[in-house]
Amino acid sequence: MEPLRIVVVDDEPAQRELIGGFLAKQGHEVFPAASGAEALAHVKDRQVDLVLSDCRSPACPVPSCYWGSGR
Repeated sequence: MEPLRIVVVDDEPAQRELIGGFLAKQGHEVFPAASGAEALAHVKDRQVDLVLSDCRSPACPVPSCYWGSGR
């Protein structure tokens, strides 16, 4: 499998680092984001394959992140 470009969104730094570190060790390119706005900036700046978000995080309510991407 080819490496994926993945945005990891979580307001908790330890969770971002844990998930991002695991994915990076699997060979994927990881873009950590602490908020929905930061995640959207990553999505708008580059082609990404996947966005992983903490659904319960106030930092990125899933519908607003999705619709804000323009995709």
